[in-house]
Amino acid sequence: MKNAVMTYADCWGLVLVAVDGTGSRGWLKELDDGKWNSHVRNFYLEYRLSPREKKRYWHGPDLKLTGWDTFAIHKEVIEFLQVELSKDRCQKINLVGHSRGGYIVMEIARELGVLGVSLEDGTTVQPRVNFLGLYDAVDMVLGYGEDETIPSNVDHASHAMGIGSVGSRPYFNTADHGPENLQEMITYAEAFFDATHGGLGGDPWGGDHPIGMTKERDTIGSAIADDWMRRQASVAGVF
Repeated sequence: MKNAVMTYADCWGLVLVAVDGTGSRGWLKELDDGKWNSHVRNFYLEYRLSPREKKRYWHGPDLKLTGWDTFAIHKEVIEFLQVELSKDRCQKINLVGHSRGGYIVMEIARELGVLGVSLEDGTTVQPRVNFLGLYDAVDMVLGYGEDETIPSNVDHASHAMGIGSVGSRPYFNTADHGPENLQEMITYAEAFFDATHGGLGGDPWGGDHPIGMTKERDTIGSAIADDWMRRQASVAGVF
């Protein structure tokens, strides 16, 4: 079996994987302005495509306590990428996720770099990831994942996290260990915002209500975080 490490010197196509936060199948809703209460969902819908380019959105894990359906989502994403890369292995891969969905796409990136993807012609490719966008990624599934660092096969990575003083879901294990090898990346950025965990995912005041926080502050912080993420994505040529 042949192995190939993919670069993007001659690639033009794009493929997007978007994985939302836990329980999104239940709380996701369309708003009066036509947008959704999910930054990941809006990112997915507004992601531009040419005829040959692909994108797919996954709801986050439904099992709120354990998140064990994370493993099934991970498997589906890899299978999706296997099919798409078999059609055209020269595609830029972009990944975006919130909460557990953020950690899923981080681990997808890691698998692409370490194990690679087996294609239909028998070859295995280890593609680099063009952009990895994380909205407050959390490692909250027992036995899932290898590390909390951004893997070094990612060219551009951005992580929007909450300010600790907000006090939103302090028991969450935010995946905040930074890049694995900064020298192998083109850009890495992380920033902290005055918003709740739900607000960082695009649903301000839809989750917990920390003492001292207000819906107005959460709404503003949520919008600022998403604007920052979109600007980081534009640097990577996503928008």
